[in-house]
Amino acid sequence: MGDGAWVMIGRDLPDRFTWSSVPPASSLSVLWGAGACTVEDASNTVTLLSDEALWIPEACAHRGDGAAGSDFLTLFWVEPSERPSERSLPRGNGIRSVSCAGSTRTALLRVAALLLDGAPDAALANDLETVRSVVYELADDAPAEPMTLTRAEAVLLERFDEALPISAFSTLARQSAPQFTRFFRRAWGLAPIQFRKQLRLLQATHALLEGRSVTRAALDAGFSDTAHFTRTFRDQYGRPPSAWAREVRGSSPEG
Repeated sequence: MGDGAWVMIGRDLPDRFTWSSVPPASSLSVLWGAGACTVEDASNTVTLLSDEALWIPEACAHRGDGAAGSDFLTLFWVEPSERPSERSLPRGNGIRSVSCAGSTRTALLRVAALLLDGAPDAALANDLETVRSVVYELADDAPAEPMTLTRAEAVLLERFDEALPISAFSTLARQSAPQFTRFFRRAWGLAPIQFRKQLRLLQATHALLEGRSVTRAALDAGFSDTAHFTRTFRDQYGRPPSAWAREVRGSSPEG
């Protein structure tokens, strides 16, 4: 959709679904029918209820588990022109449930209905504007600093784009690789190799939003080649990076 917003809709999903992610944009999710969903970050677990929304800020490392038969709507919002120049780091204490009744919930559910009916972007404008103020208020209230890091975690955050083995980080932590992986998973909700992949995707999405080519975004984020990046990006976001950039930015970067 225009204005840096896009929506993911689940409708009567046939199977249980799980995911782990460091998202490139903040999101607001609601259940709009049956189902259930539990999401966890480094220090909090939230079960999404029918009268609440789930807020996940940009770059918040988290994982989730949804029940079969769920109907859900997730609205992502990103403003490339207002994005800070410094790389966003994953945050602690990021996810939370917020009250979502009245006009906000109505607007979100109307967006879902209009999208399923194939309505044009113009038909969504008023409802998206209603949600925009809620999203901005939540974004302004989000924690600004990452959680306290160990030396190994800090190096992984700083050097995720380098082809270093995970054993290099476990050595810094003075732990075996399995011990470090268990410690890291407890702290961040993801294994180190998954976390690094998510950081690379996060860096690449920022580069695409800034207008860099798919090839440049892939190499700068630490992917071995464009084909590997495209496969990983498609697995995560459901579409190739060029299409994602075209939809979010309204233009296509060079390949």
